[in-house]
Amino acid sequence: MKKRFIFLAPLFVAAFFAFVFVVMWLWNHLMPGIFGLREISYWEAFGLFLLSKLLFGGFHGGGDRSKWKDCDGPGRREWRRMSAEEKQKYKEEMKGKWREWCGEKKTEKEQGDN
Repeated sequence: MKKRFIFLAPLFVAAFFAFVFVVMWLWNHLMPGIFGLREISYWEAFGLFLLSKLLFGGFHGGGDRSKWKDCDGPGRREWRRMSAEEKQKYKEEMKGKWREWCGEKKTEKEQGDN
């Protein structure tokens, strides 16, 4: 296991620095022409890459994420326990809430129900 890590660690570091170079290259070839922005240095691309990872992607480690695939949260369990009629009633209630939130008017049928 340690031999494998010793081989893979420099590979990951090299891949990271190569990816930063790709970010810099893309920025310098696209952004000045499209938006009139200035070109950036390698270290500015490094900072941009880190900032974007923190804001949008995070730093997820490897590992088995399949354990989350079958996550059975309380909402999902409740949905499974509902009958077909309860599910239909819930869907209609949520449609009404979405319309209220989005500013849409209720249909004549929905207005008659209230």
